[in-house]
Amino acid sequence: MKTKGLKITEFFNFSKWKALFLGTFLFTLFLPLVSSAQLSEIPQDFSFNDALYLGLQSEGVTYLQILLKELGPDIYPEALVTGYYGSLTAKAVTNFQLEYEVVSSSSHPAAGYVGPLTRVSLNDVLSDLRKTEEEQPLQPEQPQESPTQTVQVDQTVKGDLTVEENIKASRLYQENSDLIINTLGSGNLMFNSADGLHLYGSQVIIDSTSLQNPLVYIDSPLKIKGSFAQADGSVTFGGNVSAGTLNTSNLTVSGTASLSSLSGKLTITDTSSPQLTLKYDSSDYLDISIASDGTVTFNTTGTSPKFVFSDDVEISGDLTAKTGRTATYVVAASDAPSHVKAQADYVCDGTADEVEIQAAIDTGEKLVQLSEGTFSLSSTLMLPDIDGFSLVGSGKRNTILFLEDGFTGVGIRKATQGTTNYYQRIGFLTIDGNKDNNPNGTRGIETSGLEKLQLHDVYIVDTKTDGIYGASSKIVNLNNIEVCSAGGNGIYIYNTWGWTGSEILIRDSSSQGLRIEFGGEHILTNLSLDMNWKHQLILSSTIRNQLTNVWSSPRGPGDSNNAGISIISNSTQNTIINLNIRPVSDWESPYLVEFWAADGSTLSKNTIIGGSFYGGGFPSKTAVRLSKSGTGVIADNYITGVQFDTALTPVSDATGQTGTIRLANNIGYTTENSGTGLIADGSTSIKVAHGLATVPTRVQITLTSSLGNASEIYVSDKDIDVDGTKFQVDVDIDPGSDVTFDWRAAIGEGN
Repeated sequence: MKTKGLKITEFFNFSKWKALFLGTFLFTLFLPLVSSAQLSEIPQDFSFNDALYLGLQSEGVTYLQILLKELGPDIYPEALVTGYYGSLTAKAVTNFQLEYEVVSSSSHPAAGYVGPLTRVSLNDVLSDLRKTEEEQPLQPEQPQESPTQTVQVDQTVKGDLTVEENIKASRLYQENSDLIINTLGSGNLMFNSADGLHLYGSQVIIDSTSLQNPLVYIDSPLKIKGSFAQADGSVTFGGNVSAGTLNTSNLTVSGTASLSSLSGKLTITDTSSPQLTLKYDSSDYLDISIASDGTVTFNTTGTSPKFVFSDDVEISGDLTAKTGRTATYVVAASDAPSHVKAQADYVCDGTADEVEIQAAIDTGEKLVQLSEGTFSLSSTLMLPDIDGFSLVGSGKRNTILFLEDGFTGVGIRKATQGTTNYYQRIGFLTIDGNKDNNPNGTRGIETSGLEKLQLHDVYIVDTKTDGIYGASSKIVNLNNIEVCSAGGNGIYIYNTWGWTGSEILIRDSSSQGLRIEFGGEHILTNLSLDMNWKHQLILSSTIRNQLTNVWSSPRGPGDSNNAGISIISNSTQNTIINLNIRPVSDWESPYLVEFWAADGSTLSKNTIIGGSFYGGGFPSKTAVRLSKSGTGVIADNYITGVQFDTALTPVSDATGQTGTIRLANNIGYTTENSGTGLIADGSTSIKVAHGLATVPTRVQITLTSSLGNASEIYVSDKDIDVDGTKFQVDVDIDPGSDVTFDWRAAIGEGN
């Protein structure tokens, strides 16, 4: 430091320094004299028991610094005893840890932190030093050097006061109070430090009201702990600035600034990016960059940050605002929050909002984001003829597309029919069909011409006809879909292939819940089909579908069109795994599951595996009905592993065919049984209780003895008591001795 021939090149510490200039320039420098604190100042009963770390100020830190100083300059070259655990203390602790092999390197996570292992070593060293001190003779007390030195400058400073030398770990330090740099007078105060200048204080204040520009010039990287305030005048930082709250009247930073908040005028001359970083919390921040051509760029990241201008803003160059969103275009609803509207590319007025949405879609970009709120549509939204386009809302129940009164057609569909596009996406929105005010028919979504479409997190309600209609659109994925109160089918998959899906709820549709017709090879899981007015599920002329975890709750008036599920016409090789059917109280249909072969069709090789058929409270209902029309054929279908309610009649077969269905290994519905029987000497017949759920369709007899005088044995009646519990076995004449046999009975095509 130079002033009037005085040069100070050592570290300086302003511990309780305030320079007040009233026509004079006075300041006090605390020079880095090695502290006179001695080991004896550590109480004999003290030991290191608590964690010590960077930023802590405590008595324990004081004793730590005394001990480290005692170990010499290789451990603690600065030898400062302040009670504050700063970076120099942390470095000394690291040196100690390396010396005593507590950590293996300075990059170790525990380096510079006084944890349990470090405290053990410190206590051992402290104990050894105490013993050594006790063994040494007492030395006469030396006069202590004054820890402070006051330098008074001339009353008038004509010229700059400059710190020129490289100052190791330089800082102006004032703990638990304000640090004030007051340069009242006619000269400038300049700091020059290659290692960076650290200003510590509850508040750092630069009061430079009466000086010429630059009032205070700090030509080094600057870190400020606490807030920063500047009175009238100007201050220039030649390096980068990192601070908390920055309040300034006229501040110039040649480098970049990183702040938690900012008020006042700030000039940044560096054009690197980002120039200014405003931190909202540990993760959210706003970068502001100003290019040499005058372009201003705001770039926010995180989930919540925003930048609010309280006054008018004038920018002479270009402005680019990057809000952190991923959408190419944002469309705000008329009732969206004001801050959402402020960021949106299009803002709707609540009438014919498809105009603004369609304008965003028609830009040719691949992502359009709809805000929360309600959009009123008077006509269809047309998806573009491009691959990879996404139309997404802000939440399944947060973004609502409301079809206005008199709407005709479809809520969302592809623009050009007869062509195909791939990998489009619709998600996070609701379509309200408003069916009571749209008598001419509406659908929610049509997927025609869209292959590999992703349809997810969508709620469709009150459409006049089908909620979702999928035709000529292969490999569509449905996930987390709800369709309620559709005037037609909930979901109608027609003449297409390879759909997949999970978590699908269809409720209260006026027609079928889920209808799959023609095509096939769909894989759907976790289906809830609840109280639709006709069939909950219908498979019609479709093949090789696999449906898993199906809940079906049929309802409605008694007719032939409201079964739990219906497999009809040429459907073949379909598999339903874990089918659970439980009708609601107003259900009047006579059956839960229907196999129906239309005239000229063959219904075969369909399988139901596992689940339950519940019929409690509905007497005289049938679990499975087999029926046909004309020359229709039902063959080789299979139900196994299902729990039948005993209140149900298991099977009603109106086909008059054999081989229609096999039921085996179902709980509550025994379809196969076997045992032994005996026709006693002097008798020609015996009744056998077979234990099956109903009258067996086949009984096999195998002799285990001679027939004696008889020549044949046969089953004369499969329901001898007309109650479905016994069959009768006869011989043609008295055998003259006991005749024994094995029997095996089965219902349907059991083996």
